[in-house]
Amino acid sequence: MTVSIIGANVLTEQWRVVAATKTKTILVQSKSDDNSIGCQFNLRLRYGVEGVETPIYSQETTTFLEPNQARLIDFRELVPGDFQDSYPVGAWQIEAQIAYNFAPILIRYYEVDLRDADKAFYQGQLNSKADSDHNHVVADIANLETLLLAKLNAPTTPPTPGQILRATGPDTWTWQTVASGDGGGVVLPAEIVTTVNGETGDVVIDPPPLATATQSGLISAQLFALLTGQNATNGQALQIIGGIPTWGDLTVFATPIQWQKLTANATLETDKRYFVKGGSEFTLPATVSGSIEISNQTTTTVTIIAAGTARINGIATDNLVEISQQERVKIKPGKSAKLIADGGNWESQDCDNSFLRFTYAGSPAVGNPQNPLGARGILDYFGRLQAINAGVSGWQNPTTGAATVTAAASAIESGSVAQLSDQVAGGQTIYTNNAIGSWFGWRFPVQVRFTGFIFQTNAGLAAHLPRSWLIRVGTLPALVVGQSVSTLTVVDTRSDQTNITQPNTYYGPYYFTRTQGNTVVWQNNGMTSSNNNYTMGQEFEFFGDID
Repeated sequence: MTVSIIGANVLTEQWRVVAATKTKTILVQSKSDDNSIGCQFNLRLRYGVEGVETPIYSQETTTFLEPNQARLIDFRELVPGDFQDSYPVGAWQIEAQIAYNFAPILIRYYEVDLRDADKAFYQGQLNSKADSDHNHVVADIANLETLLLAKLNAPTTPPTPGQILRATGPDTWTWQTVASGDGGGVVLPAEIVTTVNGETGDVVIDPPPLATATQSGLISAQLFALLTGQNATNGQALQIIGGIPTWGDLTVFATPIQWQKLTANATLETDKRYFVKGGSEFTLPATVSGSIEISNQTTTTVTIIAAGTARINGIATDNLVEISQQERVKIKPGKSAKLIADGGNWESQDCDNSFLRFTYAGSPAVGNPQNPLGARGILDYFGRLQAINAGVSGWQNPTTGAATVTAAASAIESGSVAQLSDQVAGGQTIYTNNAIGSWFGWRFPVQVRFTGFIFQTNAGLAAHLPRSWLIRVGTLPALVVGQSVSTLTVVDTRSDQTNITQPNTYYGPYYFTRTQGNTVVWQNNGMTSSNNNYTMGQEFEFFGDID
């Protein structure tokens, strides 16, 4: 049961809203105000119903109260039956109207949530004390008010610090002192806790200790204030200043970017930025850590060199070829590059291989867009380069004209060595003398790290197909017809190549260990398919790297 007190003056014959309630039982009490005569007034409810816009009014009840007289009224008796059964009723408003004797009267409404049994009991208390005129003395009203308030309120005397409210009976309450034990613990009196774990008497409840970096627990008032920002102002941040957590204006410490200008070859330092205006070779630090940024502001390519066993990886910018375990990379004029330490090596960005790499595209007559100048291979590259240097478009046979590549053989009995790189689609027959160890060879103007080759068989002499050969690589000051090539290193040996069955057909690629030199030789090492010692072929192309 809950009780609340609502007071309102009703002075005229006009209906006036004097209270709002969600309960349906109220106690009406009149008290004299400058007069002692009685008063008759009407009460009704105005309430809202879901789905009905116009307010609904209950039946009216007429009440005559002498001064200091009280009556319990149950408005459930006034609600129309059809609304009780069909519509949910929400909030109620109590309206009052003076019907007799317009002297000022204060009507006190005690909004009471009563069970039916409680209502009957309290109305009986009133009725038993009423005289023939239904009057109640002041003490009766006061006693009823005290009984009602006791259902909800605490004792009328205020508590002292440290006391708690304890029930001492169904409708009686008292204030009980709670003491503090050692270490800040709370002692609950035996009257409140009669038994805990089989123990009787006072029970001490110890709070957990203060929290630490390694232990959960309570936080101090100072720490709570710090964490909740009670002393902070807008825009401040919780930060560590001088080792102490403090709310303050956020300070962002930044290291300004500084560039160092280089005008000559130098060894670079970790976590530095360089603006290159001179020099051509720059060595990375011996210790692989951090990062380095380099901007090449010259008109020529500069080379970056790894120190010790460290190597450089990445993707080349010129042809998207992988940079894998390279000792050197290059940076083009007007370009900037970054190198970042990665597990004892350097990972590069916007660098290029320091060499030209030529790989097979899968078709002998098609250029590889990833190769320099989109060439088919190294011979094709020098033919394109020779055309560029001559100021003409397209391609030139690199073994004729300006002859950037020298072609030779042990001897020639059919055709010419120039035909071995003339890119004629087919129909040619070129072969050497019929002698063991006969050869075709090419000398390039630069050092090449050869990795493989393809070749095309002769158009004629279908019975004379190669079966066994050697690949030799090395450096020679010159290459002429008939000279010895025995000083060149054998890097690949093939024998009994019975898969070569068709004339005028490309075979390969044949790969071998990357070997450096300016000369490569294809040498007969056994009988052909017709049991002779000719070195025979029509077109050749080589693959590898050029520094």
